[in-house]
Amino acid sequence: MKKFTAKEIKNLQNNLQLIRQAGGWSAEEFGEMIGVTKQTIRNLEKKTTEMSKIQYIAIRAVLDYEIADRPDDKVFATTVNLCLNSEDLSEQDKKKAQVFLEGASKTNLDDDVLAAGLISLVGSVTALALMSMSSVNES
Repeated sequence: MKKFTAKEIKNLQNNLQLIRQAGGWSAEEFGEMIGVTKQTIRNLEKKTTEMSKIQYIAIRAVLDYEIADRPDDKVFATTVNLCLNSEDLSEQDKKKAQVFLEGASKTNLDDDVLAAGLISLVGSVTALALMSMSSVNES
């Protein structure tokens, strides 16, 4: 079994709200998916409580399942990968991404275009590499 570091858990907690938004879930819906209350999700997002290893594992299991179940949703997969693998995602970048995702949900643009827009918006080399990896894995 993979051991999870405190850094990985903290990184997920720091980006939980953005990931949840990219998935299109309310705090209540996401809480139901992992077996906790909406208040627990809110507390994790506000960092009122520290994310436990069990919560981390449950959230990662849901995210992994959703990515596999939504293979055409590149915006969601890119957002999750960006949030989980980019340690340098600033609060400003997260705010930009949240606004972008809110606007993107109202358009009929192709997912590839939206994912590329998200990557260019936050200006992350890590995200670009992850997007390339995701394209290779689909082949």
